[in-house]
Amino acid sequence: MAADRVEEIAALLVEAGQAHRKYEQNQLHGAPDTDWTRWYAGYTVEQGISALLGHAVTVDTLVKFFANADAEYQRSRPNEQWTTYVARRMPIAL
Repeated sequence: MAADRVEEIAALLVEAGQAHRKYEQNQLHGAPDTDWTRWYAGYTVEQGISALLGHAVTVDTLVKFFANADAEYQRSRPNEQWTTYVARRMPIAL
């Protein structure tokens, strides 16, 4: 996948993170969202992740992907932002 697509996906993930923080503050009254993967999946599907990937993707598929990618990120602790790490893996995994 072209670098510009990875950058677009990473930008969408940054946007999702900002919106998710607002959701936690306003809807969850500051409590952490234990089902954040579902929230991120729903948000990114609504915001057009399928178009960025070039094929349809479901919320359930993204929930699993986000959980696995986050676990890998936590284990490996790479020297890059979570959003970039996930964006680079998304086209390969989905």
